[in-house]
Amino acid sequence: MSLEFIPFATLPITPWRNAAGRRANVASEAHWNVGFAWLDVDAPFSHYDGTDRTITLIDGPGFALEFVGYPTLRVDERYRPSAFDGGWPTECKLLGGPGMVLNAMTARATARHSVRIIRDALHIPQTAPDDAAAFFLVLLAGEATITAGDDVAVLQPRDAARISGRFSLQGVGELCLALITIGPR
Repeated sequence: MSLEFIPFATLPITPWRNAAGRRANVASEAHWNVGFAWLDVDAPFSHYDGTDRTITLIDGPGFALEFVGYPTLRVDERYRPSAFDGGWPTECKLLGGPGMVLNAMTARATARHSVRIIRDALHIPQTAPDDAAAFFLVLLAGEATITAGDDVAVLQPRDAARISGRFSLQGVGELCLALITIGPR
C-alpha cells in the first residue's frame, strides 16, 4: 500500500515542439504517459504511431480533432474522456479559445489504459486494481483527502495521487475525479 502525492503546482511546464501549446507530465514511463496539456492555438497534434490516447477537456470551450481519413472528434464537454488512435494524423481546431486537457497515452503493443470520471466519493473504489502497473487519481474539482496506510494527501484541483493497495477518500464540495489505470497488454 502506497500513496505518492503529485501536486500540480510542482509540475514542470514545457512548450510543445511546434509552440502551439504546453504540457506538464504527471508521470511517465517507457510505455505510457499521464499529463496535462494546454491547447493555445489551432495546430497539428504530434503523431504517435502505435499509441492509444484518451483526452479529457478540463478547462476552456473545447476543440475539434480533425483526422485524415476518419470522422472528426468534437471535444466540447468538460470531464468527458474521448479516446482515439495517436497514430492518426490530427489537426486540432479550437472552438472559441484556448483550453486545458488531461491526457493518458499508452503504447498499444505493451500497455493499455482506462480513464473514468467519478463525481461522487461514494463511487470511488477503495483499492487500486491488482493488475495495474500504475493507478492515478486526478482531482478535477472540489477538495479530497486520500489516506493509504500512514500516508495522507490533501488534493486541490489538478493535483494527483499515484496509489497502490487500499486507500480511503473524503471529499469536500462538488467532487470530480479522474481515475486513470495503466496496465499491461
